[in-house]
Amino acid sequence: MTTGTAYLLRWRREYCYQRTDWSRSERLPGRRLMKLFTDRAEAEAYLDGLREGRIAPPPEANPFLSLGDGGPLDSLTEMPEPVFLDLIRDLGLEPPAETEIVPRYGKPFLGRDWSAWWHATAPTTDDAERCRIWQALDFVSFFEVVEVEHDPTTIPDG
Repeated sequence: MTTGTAYLLRWRREYCYQRTDWSRSERLPGRRLMKLFTDRAEAEAYLDGLREGRIAPPPEANPFLSLGDGGPLDSLTEMPEPVFLDLIRDLGLEPPAETEIVPRYGKPFLGRDWSAWWHATAPTTDDAERCRIWQALDFVSFFEVVEVEHDPTTIPDG
């Protein structure tokens, strides 16, 4: 068997699970592994394209999962919420309504369920709309490139 070095673009582990409450989390549907490269520079260039909004992640890649139920946007973007809401509306999309969130622990509060909104909205968006939203989420790096040994005759499983 011939093996060599390859560069795997994948979701960072912390963005592959949705926190459903404080005691457990759920593995997300879909593949964690996105793309395999034989050249590190190509892998890094692709990663930069995702970060900069030049390459659209697939609709099932939900950037809001790490917020949990109704968490504030300020952990994902430098944009104040009213500016982010304007961006969403400028794209012709309707942002999620503010609703009362009842956490497992603590007091109820007003928030927006961005994760559920993305799940419902993303399949109807085009690449440019998804790119613009991902580009605005500038506080977090959702993807990483890792070096792996790879047998070119096999395809990695996600």
